[in-house]
Amino acid sequence: MHFIRQLRKVEISSNVSKISKHSFENCVLLSQVEFSNKSNLRYIEKNAFCCSRFHNISIPSSVIYFGPFSFKQSGFQVTFQPQSKLQLIDKYAFADSSIQTITIPQKVAKIGQGVFQNCLCLENVFFDDTYYHNNRFVFSYHLDVLTE
Repeated sequence: MHFIRQLRKVEISSNVSKISKHSFENCVLLSQVEFSNKSNLRYIEKNAFCCSRFHNISIPSSVIYFGPFSFKQSGFQVTFQPQSKLQLIDKYAFADSSIQTITIPQKVAKIGQGVFQNCLCLENVFFDDTYYHNNRFVFSYHLDVLTE
């Protein structure tokens, strides 16, 4: 499916509950990802957006899982819609990406190994209220600011 790499914009409808493995991997021209206001998306699986170059993405509140390497080597900023249900950010989800700031939603119970590995632009990681799981492998570089 070579044509998919030419995508510039993607609109995810409300009937989509999962973005499967490798769905938009290497879509270097992809600059815009939009979700339905009534999104039922629950899972963003392994390598779903790996090596994509969109600038911003607002994750629907219905998403509960980011798979391994789901946003690896991507160029973007991520935000979460209010009342996010995200519970698990799996290993290396944002590794090697150009993410600068992120607020981890309150319901996240686990962050996998190396989630922010080699994120050289990462300056701020904020935690929404309570965060219980501490994994020393999440960051491979020193962060200047780490606050609540």
